[in-house]
Amino acid sequence: GYEIKRADLDGSDVEVIIPRIPTESYHLGNGLALDLVSSTPKMYWTTNSSKGKIRRADLDGSKVEDLITTSIAQQAVPNDIALDVGGGKMYWTEENTDKIQRADLDGSKVEDLITTSYPEAIAVGGGKMYWTDWKLRKIQRADLDGSDVEALITTGVVWVSGIALDLR
Repeated sequence: GYEIKRADLDGSDVEVIIPRIPTESYHLGNGLALDLVSSTPKMYWTTNSSKGKIRRADLDGSKVEDLITTSIAQQAVPNDIALDVGGGKMYWTEENTDKIQRADLDGSKVEDLITTSYPEAIAVGGGKMYWTDWKLRKIQRADLDGSDVEALITTGVVWVSGIALDLR
C-alpha cells in the first residue's frame, strides 16, 4: 500500500520505483489505483493520504508531481483512474462526492462529468467510459463527455471493484 513496484511479466526482477518514505508518509500514502500507457513516459496514481490526490511520475519513479489536489473535496477519496492519452485526458471516480471527473493529463481543466451513487472502478476506450457502481451493483457506460449514460449490467453484480476493457 505504500510503495509502487514493477516487475517483469514473469514476476522476476521486482523493484521499488516509488518508495515509502517514512519522514514523508504523504509521498505515496495509501495508493489506490495506478494507470500508465507505454507510449507516454508517465504513470498516474490516486492516493488517499490525508487528503485525496492524483499524482504522476516518470516510469522510473523520478519527477513525482501532485496534479489534482485542490479540486478534490476535503474528505474525498479518488478510487480509480483511467487515462485517455489520445484524447489528452485522465478520468477518475470519487467515492465521497459520488462523482466521475476528468482533467487534462497535466491536471488542468477539471470537470465534473457524472454524479452517481458510489462509482468505484473506471476504464476508458472506444470513445466511451465504463464504470462500476459499488452501491447499486451495476456497470454503466457513457460518452467521454458524460452524456448518453447507459446501464449495461444490472443483475448479478456483487461488489465489483475493478474493470478492464478488451478492445480487440
